[in-house]
Amino acid sequence: MDKFLARYMPIDVSAHGHQLDHISALVHWLMLVLFLGWSAYFVYALYRFRAKNNPTASYHGATSHFSTYTEVGVAVLEIILLIAFSIPAWYRWSSPVPNETNPLTVRVVAEQFA
Repeated sequence: MDKFLARYMPIDVSAHGHQLDHISALVHWLMLVLFLGWSAYFVYALYRFRAKNNPTASYHGATSHFSTYTEVGVAVLEIILLIAFSIPAWYRWSSPVPNETNPLTVRVVAEQFA
């Protein structure tokens, strides 16, 4: 997968660049799954509620709470996924770098109008 990503992602020059590339690829795959799922639902809704089967409008609306439960379920799933991805990633990237025998130290002094 690294060769596949190498064609589309910038060169990794940081210590955790491959992890960022992996997360970016994972997010794109998840978005593809969501896109295909919503597209399938859209096609189903177009077929199910076409004018041929429903010649008159229904003014009383939905009589069940299925949509409410589905929306709550999707929100809870998104929160769980966000927590499952963000907390381990934050822990890995915020933990101090282990000391090496000869670390490179860079001192930067910034001046605005020098």
